[in-house]
Amino acid sequence: MKKYFLLALGFFLIPCFVSANEAALIDFNLLQPDSSIAISNWRIVHPPASQTTDSLTQSSIRAVQSRLYGTIMGVRVYFPPELRRFPTQATIQPPFEDGVGRLEIEGGLRLRSVSINVNSVYLPVGLGLSVSIRINDRDNMILPMGDLNFEGWRELVWHNPSYARERENNTGFYDSVSFNYFIVHNGSEHYGDTIFYIRDVRISYDTNQD
Repeated sequence: MKKYFLLALGFFLIPCFVSANEAALIDFNLLQPDSSIAISNWRIVHPPASQTTDSLTQSSIRAVQSRLYGTIMGVRVYFPPELRRFPTQATIQPPFEDGVGRLEIEGGLRLRSVSINVNSVYLPVGLGLSVSIRINDRDNMILPMGDLNFEGWRELVWHNPSYARERENNTGFYDSVSFNYFIVHNGSEHYGDTIFYIRDVRISYDTNQD
C-alpha cells in the first residue's frame, strides 16, 4: 500500500507519496500566508479563570522566519501572575474546528508515534506541551508531548504505549487521524511570557499491509 503525507495549501490537502509510514499532519512552512488557515489566523485561548486583560492582550501568535526551516509558528502565551500558584493551561487553536491536517488510509492505520518539532528558550520545569488529535472523525485524544525545559530545537515525541500489544494482536487500527489543537500546560509557579516556536506535527503509523 502506498503511504502519503498531506500538504496544506489554502483549503486543500494534497496527498504526496513517500516511502515511509510517516505523515505531516501540519507543516507551518506550507501554510499560505493569504489563506484562511494562515498562521496569523490561529489563536490562543485561555480558560475563564486566566482571562485577564494582560493574558488576552499579551498572548499572541506570529509567523516567524527560521534559517533552517522557513516559516514557523511563534507562540507567546502570557500567564497572569495572580495564578502563579495554580496549575493552568492555554490552547493554541486553528481557525476552524476540524483541524488542519487529516490522514486517512484505506484499510486503517495504527499509531506508532506523534512528534512535534519545537524550539524552546529554556522555559522552567513544569511547562509542557500536548497535542489533541481526533480519531475516526469522532473521538478526541490528548497526547502529552513533554516538557519545554530546554533550549534550541528538539523533537518531542509521544509513543503509543499500546503499540506492541496492538501489533502482536493485529488491532488498534483507525479509519482516520486529524489534528485538533495544541495545549500549553503550566504546572509550575511560572508567570508572564512563555515563548516557543513550532515547526510541524508528524505522525508515524502502520497499515494493515505492514
